Amino acid sequence: IPVYNKELYVARTIESVLKQSVRDWEIIAVDDESGDSSLQILQELSKKDERIKVYSIENKGVSNARNFAMKQACGEYIMFLDADDEMQPDILSEYELILEKNDADIIFTAYNLISEKGDIIFTGYSGLQEGLYDASILFPYFAVKQQTKGYFGFVTNKLVKASFISENDIEFDTNFKLAEDLDFFIKLYRVATKVYFSDAVSFRYMTNPVVVPVAPPMVDYYSQIVIRIKMKDLMAEKNVLNEVLDVCNIQITKYICCYIFD
Repeated sequence: IPVYNKELYVARTIESVLKQSVRDWEIIAVDDESGDSSLQILQELSKKDERIKVYSIENKGVSNARNFAMKQACGEYIMFLDADDEMQPDILSEYELILEKNDADIIFTAYNLISEKGDIIFTGYSGLQEGLYDASILFPYFAVKQQTKGYFGFVTNKLVKASFISENDIEFDTNFKLAEDLDFFIKLYRVATKVYFSDAVSFRYMTNPVVVPVAPPMVDYYSQIVIRIKMKDLMAEKNVLNEVLDVCNIQITKYICCYIFD
């Protein structure tokens, strides 16, 4: 869990993990030099449960915080959770049931997009029947589904085998400030062999959470172009249909126009 100025939400996020019926887990919470009381809240929570590991690092962004957390991880599987998300009750139990019968590099799940008031705005599904698949199933759906709902780029709706990440030496690129999770999973998808799709909802994702006011960041359109080209190269490498490559080309063209004219 990377944490930056999330004092209003982080306790609730961690409480959603504490409520899981499965008990064999660890939380690695990395405070990225918050300017509010996030770190103090984390430290108090860690005193109550030794499974909550808290680290405070120099502010270098969410990708650096996630990379740091992965280096500390001891578990066989990794789930990323943002500090204003909530895990759904018993999702870890659902993961255990899946893993008892299936050896998957990545497990994909559904997710709920919620309002500040907690109302469900949208539930994101893969559109595939639940089950274990060869990873080649990803590529016909990846570009289209990513463009419309962001399903394949979300960092939180997936459980990933830790050894799969480490053996392929995959990290978040700290040069990207937007869509860094999509770039991370493009690298994972390239080398994945088996994936599992579940209809279980793994987490609740809040739209427009309250944060400490800061100047709006400039969108780095060049980085977005680079990520979309990586995505197209992966699609071409996996021999997907031209219609899917056209979707990639539209995205690349959009960001090129933004880069030139914005």
